[in-house]
Amino acid sequence: MHQIDEPVPAFLHKVYMETINTLMSKPAVKNLAQITPERLDKIEHSLYNPLVSKNTKRRLLMLLSIATTPQAFRVIEKFAAGAQGTLHHFALVALTDARMRLHSMLTGEKQVFITGPMGGRDGKLYVLLYLVGENETPLKPFQLDLLHHILTEQLEQTGGELTQEEITGPLYAAKILIPIKHFNLEELIRNTITECNQYGHFLAKWASVSSSDSTDPKEVLQKFRETAHGKPNDSHSPEEEAD
Repeated sequence: MHQIDEPVPAFLHKVYMETINTLMSKPAVKNLAQITPERLDKIEHSLYNPLVSKNTKRRLLMLLSIATTPQAFRVIEKFAAGAQGTLHHFALVALTDARMRLHSMLTGEKQVFITGPMGGRDGKLYVLLYLVGENETPLKPFQLDLLHHILTEQLEQTGGELTQEEITGPLYAAKILIPIKHFNLEELIRNTITECNQYGHFLAKWASVSSSDSTDPKEVLQKFRETAHGKPNDSHSPEEEAD
C-alpha cells in the first residue's frame, strides 16, 4: 500500500489518473523504460525552466513516473521537495505513483495507491465526522466532555485517533484519523451515539462523514434537516453519510 500523507486536492488526483491512463495507451510511451540519461537530463531541465508551462511540467512528471527507473524517481523526488502550490501536489502524486510502479516491478506484486483530500499518515486517512444535538439543541459542556471521552475511546479501540473538534451551534465536528484497512466507520458512529445517549438522549441518530475540510457547516445542517423531514434519498440514521 502506498499513501500520500499530505493533503492533495481531489481534482488533481483525478486529473493525474485520467491523464496518465491516456498516456499509457500510447505506443511511444511504452519505451520510456529505456529512457536515456540525455533525455532524463532534458526533462529535468524543463521542469525547472520558468518558461515551460505547468501543464507541460505535469505531463513530464507523469512520463517520469511511467519510466519506472530509480533515476527518474529521484528527479521527481527532488522536484517535489522544492515545488510550490499545485505543482507540488501533482509531483507528490507522481512520486507516489512512481514508487508504486518501482515496487511492483521489483516484487511482482500488485500495489495499492491511496490518497485523500485531507491527507493522512501511517496507513490512515483524515475525515470529518459530523454529529448533531437532538432537536438541534446545542450540546452542553458536560455533554461535549462525555462525547469527547466516548469518541476518543471508540477510536483508540479501533486504531483511530481524534485530532480536532469544533462546535457550530448544534453541530459537532470531529477531525478523525482512521485506518484504511479493516475499519468499520458505521459501527464507530453507531456505538458512539448509542453510548452517549445512555446518559440522556442528547444526540440525534444521524451522522455525516466528509473527506474534505472545506465542507460548509450550514450545508451539513441542511442535509440533516432534509433527512429529519423524510425527503427522498435520505435514510442515514444513524449510519454515516459520505460525501
